[in-house]
Amino acid sequence: MARVDLPAGAARLRQLQARRAEGPDVADADAGLVGALGGQVLAQAAGDETGGLLGKARGQAAVVFQREVVHRLLRPAVHAAVGLGVAQQAFGADVHWPGDGVLEDARGATVARHGAHRTGENMGDEQLHLRIFTESAKIRRMSEIELHRKLLGDAPRNAAFHAALKQLIEPGKTTVADIGAGTGFLSFLARRLGAAHCTLIEYSGMIELAQKLARQNGIDQLTFVRGHSAELRKPPKVDLVVSETLGNFALEEGLLETLIDARRYLKAGGRVLPQGLRQFAAPVTAARLQQEIDIWPQVGFDLDLSAARTVSLNNMYVKQIAPADLGGRDCGQAWDELDLRPQAKAADSRRTATLRWKAGDLPAARVEGIALWWVCELLPGIELSTSPFAPATHWDQIYLPLLAPLELAPDDVLELSLSCDTRPDVGVRLGWKTRQLRGGKAVGEQVQDSFKGRVDL
Repeated sequence: MARVDLPAGAARLRQLQARRAEGPDVADADAGLVGALGGQVLAQAAGDETGGLLGKARGQAAVVFQREVVHRLLRPAVHAAVGLGVAQQAFGADVHWPGDGVLEDARGATVARHGAHRTGENMGDEQLHLRIFTESAKIRRMSEIELHRKLLGDAPRNAAFHAALKQLIEPGKTTVADIGAGTGFLSFLARRLGAAHCTLIEYSGMIELAQKLARQNGIDQLTFVRGHSAELRKPPKVDLVVSETLGNFALEEGLLETLIDARRYLKAGGRVLPQGLRQFAAPVTAARLQQEIDIWPQVGFDLDLSAARTVSLNNMYVKQIAPADLGGRDCGQAWDELDLRPQAKAADSRRTATLRWKAGDLPAARVEGIALWWVCELLPGIELSTSPFAPATHWDQIYLPLLAPLELAPDDVLELSLSCDTRPDVGVRLGWKTRQLRGGKAVGEQVQDSFKGRVDL
């Protein structure tokens, strides 16, 4: 059993304070990570460049947080349950200089902090630093194990991957790269099915738990790599890449970008799991979900909360959407289809589509929002689905609210335009425009954008 620790990379504050700094870098300063007990983790002088494939792709440096690169592509390293954000505050009255910055968890508790100074001024020890508190590590560990508890408790998911691996693995010959390995479950299945060797790549501390589980189960011929797959400059060459990086919104965890980059890992004729993905949309005609979200007009106390309401309704929501929410009828249409096989042309991270439904084909004339789900093809005949009409999995569906319900006349047409951008320097951006067409002309239009649903800290 072998373990490889990737270089942590460079700690820089440009991403934390890009809007405060006058130039591209924080001049005349060193940036460093300082552990909770005061021990320095790493440091790099301002002006140095971050290496690695992600650095090239971004064209900018990364901030390393507890030996994990914090960047939108690597969102799950700081899981959504933790809700880390960057709070930016001006340093004194001089906004041309970087100010104090704070990382907070979802409860508002400080997780990490850095300060800034001018050369020559007395600012304590005159060092930019991030102090990592023990509490943040505890929260992240709890959120990570909860995520994997749900994953491993999903019997249909586990059975589907086992069936696909069984078809692809030639005992004693097939080598595997498991990207986003987590607890190592898929690699353990692969080895039990006869894979010659598995390389487990995981950026979080779960890799250590995976090692412990491998020892407990007597599974060998494993190499453990802590880091992100896109940072490996000389990846192992394997016969099969498997990456279960699917989110409730299918592409939110970087599945597309990960599998395109993972082509570097494949030997000639190598294969990937999964092999394809289709995304679906359907009008929601029941009011239940919209009423749960759009509480703003009912708050009362003679307050106008319309600005908050607009922000709220420009978000996508993870919800359990039932067939009854769609009027009991599957009106879903595919808006996106991805061929993830290595021989296919690499798909663009920017995805767009326009769908139309005739009012007479819908179960009700009133449309409250839009439901999104996906069907993932591991191999032909082996699929995972989050459709409201399919057996439940640990994944849920996505609900896109409307700013106001649409009342469709019998001959009206509902038009939905979707745009999705998952480029590494963007993260996840989803736009949805709904138009009510009558006689070929728009009589109503609503434009929403998940970036409008953000609140800058």
